[in-house]
Amino acid sequence: TVGFIRTKMVYIQKRKKGILPLFEKYYLGGPYTIRGYDFATISPRDPKTGERIGGNKMFLCNLEFRFPIAKKLRLIGVIFFDMGNTYDIHQKFDITNLKKSVGAGIRWFSPMGPLRLEWGYALNAAPDESTSNWEFAIGTFF
Repeated sequence: TVGFIRTKMVYIQKRKKGILPLFEKYYLGGPYTIRGYDFATISPRDPKTGERIGGNKMFLCNLEFRFPIAKKLRLIGVIFFDMGNTYDIHQKFDITNLKKSVGAGIRWFSPMGPLRLEWGYALNAAPDESTSNWEFAIGTFF
């Protein structure tokens, strides 16, 4: 059995005379950030349009407990707890306002590379957000 902890706290700002493009901002949700939420749906929104605009600041924490299911097949199980959020340039980091999820999954170190199938349940999803998701990914886990 193995325990994993990953934390990330980041900040980005535009250059003096430039703009910060939407694709360089931070979005959370999906198999590599906060499982249980749809991909890139945890983000500040434009107050006029409601469109997700990405954050200039982000906090993310993933906790995992991995355990062997079938050693010869290189199959392991995982249970996890994820939390984090993104914030606009005008918002302060607020660790009391984090999106949280829990879940479980199976990982297989196949001849083609690592495969994972995980189910996440969002603990505090907003009414317009998904409450659970199945995630499938190929490649490294963290």
